[in-house]
Amino acid sequence: MRYVAIALLTSVCCLSWAGVLPNSAREELLKSTLSMFWGHAKLSDGSVVQPENEQERRTLPVSRDVANQVLDVGELSGLAMWCGLDWQSHYLSMTAATRKNGFNEKQVAFIGVLHGAAQGIVVKAMELASCGASDRIKVMEMMQHSTYKRFLR
Repeated sequence: MRYVAIALLTSVCCLSWAGVLPNSAREELLKSTLSMFWGHAKLSDGSVVQPENEQERRTLPVSRDVANQVLDVGELSGLAMWCGLDWQSHYLSMTAATRKNGFNEKQVAFIGVLHGAAQGIVVKAMELASCGASDRIKVMEMMQHSTYKRFLR
């Protein structure tokens, strides 16, 4: 966790955003999110998400590229939350873009759960530091150039 906090602080200071969580952590987060997704997450109509078959249960509902970009957006939302910025409209814009670009309800639900998982990890890691004025400005700039704006077109 200390490594993640240091990496997060470094990324904020340098304004680079290519994914803070290392690939191994991302892979583990994808696996744990998928295992907790079916039967727990809810669709927009309030019903619980269920797989159609065992193959679907074992398969990511979105591509790895999309999953990694959602993790990037979730990490950024975590930083925004750390700085007291409006992360909710950032998240809602992403989910609206997913629907507009043909993602089905199960995919949108998975994207939401994955986003929340990444956001939670960042918020937990950032408890060790406070968001200063320069951090806040940098996070706002990063939100203006968020990855969801390029991958969901």
